Amino acid sequence: MQTNNFFISLKWLFILATMSFFLYLFLPYIGEEAVYTISSYEMWYHHHYLFPTTYGLTYWRPPLFNWLIIFFANSLGWQHMLVASRLVTALATISTSFMLMWLANRLFKKPHFSLFAALVYLTSDALFYHGWLAYSDPLFAFFVVSAISFLWIANLEQRYAFVWLSVIALIAAFMTKALTAYIFYVISFFFIIIFDRKFKSFLLKPVILLVYLFSILFYFLWNIVSQKITEAGMWADIFSKFHAIYWGAYIQQLIVFPLEVCSRFLPVSGLAIYYFVKRKYEKFKFGWNPILTLSGIVLFNFIPYWLAPHTSIRYLLPLYPFIALLLAIVLWNLPKSKLKIIIIWVTLTILVKYVELAVIYYYQIYYRGDYTQIAKQVIMQTKGFPIYSNDFVATGLSVTAEIDRLIFPSPPLHGIQFVKERNYFVINDKIDSNLGKLYKKIKLGKQGTYIYLLCQGKACYLH
Repeated sequence: MQTNNFFISLKWLFILATMSFFLYLFLPYIGEEAVYTISSYEMWYHHHYLFPTTYGLTYWRPPLFNWLIIFFANSLGWQHMLVASRLVTALATISTSFMLMWLANRLFKKPHFSLFAALVYLTSDALFYHGWLAYSDPLFAFFVVSAISFLWIANLEQRYAFVWLSVIALIAAFMTKALTAYIFYVISFFFIIIFDRKFKSFLLKPVILLVYLFSILFYFLWNIVSQKITEAGMWADIFSKFHAIYWGAYIQQLIVFPLEVCSRFLPVSGLAIYYFVKRKYEKFKFGWNPILTLSGIVLFNFIPYWLAPHTSIRYLLPLYPFIALLLAIVLWNLPKSKLKIIIIWVTLTILVKYVELAVIYYYQIYYRGDYTQIAKQVIMQTKGFPIYSNDFVATGLSVTAEIDRLIFPSPPLHGIQFVKERNYFVINDKIDSNLGKLYKKIKLGKQGTYIYLLCQGKACYLH
């Protein structure tokens, strides 16, 4: 199906999908998004740009995501720090879709197919949740996908410039989140080499090996610059995924996790399976080498996360575009009548996202709690006394981030380790007499979660 009408439909659906990301910028805090707004504000306010802090305490994640949040927050105003952080992730996901289109064009050179593949990606979980949430994963995914894509095309087209772009993207991925960027890269490198038809691969030339060496040296250089804070945290994070195995839950995960991945691409994944079972496919239109490479990249990068006792679906975001490309290849071999059905389902999926906006807003405000109103309440009730925060639970982080925003340009809240006064308040996730007397218990929405405002000294007699 390669008609102008089909292309126009794909183009407008792509625009509709990408525009939906910008509507989600203004939702209240969800999950632990406040970790990055708090740490970015603290980084900017105190001019500590080498590593982030939360409540003044060192946070081991590398700082590239924070740097980009600071850039947008300075442009929009720090009163819009959450919008700034989501703008980074939304643009990263949209950019990933363009990178996927570029890769598909270079690999297959089929009219309209690359746009179709991007739509498959943008109707996955990346559209509904993990692609716009203010976590570092979407930006990390963009850089990992870029690194692998540039590497692959560098080998196919014998392009030294793409090798350098690949390594720069790899370093950016590392600087965004984690050491696992190198694992994604090495596994992908291996399969690109295996299924390259050339006797001696371009990527194994000695002069290019020096470029890879640069990426490895950068890792050690950054650990020196960051005083090994990043290194220690990254390795601890990796090892934490493999400790404390509960065999019942682990066996359940081994069964459920692949099904969860499949569900994150519904309805497209379901239609691909359905038509495969029904044998509705026409003659296969793609070469096997790229498909085998894609399959190896997806499968062997998936296995470590599948086998890890503690994992999350968002860790697989770097694989989403490659999974989408495989699904798109499968579906592109359907008859025209079946492809039209696929497009109808894709359209409905995108429209559902626009409806989801109202549902999420209601859920967050009325069930999870109105963090802005609670932050205003805390500010009013603690007027004249310093406030500290010891609450690292998602709800407490969200309230603290809102307090930081509302009191701007005053200093951000710090943890109790930095207390210098005798009279002050502490936000905590539970009653703790060591931190202070209970001043007020505040309920968050209909879910019934509480944050606790504790007091010390004369602050306890404010009212």
